[in-house]
Amino acid sequence: MNVIDITKKSEAENDKQKSMPTQYIGKKLLIIVEGKDDVNFIRHAIKDVFGNDNWLNASEMLEIGVLNGKDNLKEALRLLKLAPIAVKKKIEQVLIVLDADRGCSDTIRGAERQITQAGFKSTLKAYAWSDLTGDNYNGSVSVAIIPPESDTGNLESMALGMPRHPKLVELASSVYQDAATFHTDNGGGPLNDESKRKARIYLNLFPADVQGVGRAFEKGAFQLAQDQIPKLIELLKQTPLGTLIEPKDAT
Repeated sequence: MNVIDITKKSEAENDKQKSMPTQYIGKKLLIIVEGKDDVNFIRHAIKDVFGNDNWLNASEMLEIGVLNGKDNLKEALRLLKLAPIAVKKKIEQVLIVLDADRGCSDTIRGAERQITQAGFKSTLKAYAWSDLTGDNYNGSVSVAIIPPESDTGNLESMALGMPRHPKLVELASSVYQDAATFHTDNGGGPLNDESKRKARIYLNLFPADVQGVGRAFEKGAFQLAQDQIPKLIELLKQTPLGTLIEPKDAT
């Protein structure tokens, strides 16, 4: 599996020219995620869906690009269009995975705006997937939102609903509430990023050294429930990775 900083520019003779990173090699499936921690989560989800025994085969057809924030999606897609034809021809599908944040529909609209601004023709549907056809790119581009449907939140809030030790989540919530009250009572105002803070507290209480929610799934601090992310699982099965599923398990 190749992991790249998809918004990093390679050196060019004309410094105004922008192109894909030199380490971008092009594989059958390109998954674009917001941050580095999402890479670990996606890797765990793929292993959970297709099995550890298939991970080597999966990794050979997979490349993951890190946006370093969803606001960079437009630039990432623009760079994709500028990628060499030989690279683009290797790519059969692009899957973009974004946090819902304040709401799935808002995130969908924001993604659609960046996608169209990048020059792709959009047929994006809220709460679902989209196929986009750009002038210089004919591959399939789809969008998955975490949590799914109309939920608000992010990877951390979803993970807190899948803990290995629910009692520790309760304790983390209690610690967060005490900290939030203390912060407000001392003139600090309300705390932001509630789910991220609770997740960090939970991981600090977890009986193993785990850094990051994505890695925590891999280490067993959170237990992935496929029925909680059905559309992401469905779409993963529709990517080139779907060839790894035995026919009897494909339905």
